[in-house]
Amino acid sequence: MKKDITVKVNLKLDSYAIMETEFVGMPPRKEIITRFRMLLALYKLQETEENLDIIGSFIIVLKKKHGVSEMDILKHMIETKTHGVSLKMQAVISAIYLAKFKK
Repeated sequence: MKKDITVKVNLKLDSYAIMETEFVGMPPRKEIITRFRMLLALYKLQETEENLDIIGSFIIVLKKKHGVSEMDILKHMIETKTHGVSLKMQAVISAIYLAKFKK
């Protein structure tokens, strides 16, 4: 007679851990944190799980749509921040620019 055994696993992963495995090339956590902290500081945003989840997910979507790595998008956003342009709009601009001109 078989017995059903219930096993509970708590896989509480923080946003950086998820990005570390989801970003192209699995960049080191330290590099991801460095870029995100720079980006968050530029836009005067808090380093919360909610902000990291929203931005990280959005950048992953842009990668899938435009074929540009997340780390390249983050780098370009930091280097080209434009006054008056929202973070999401800057991410879109960066992804499109890199897809078109980076070879």
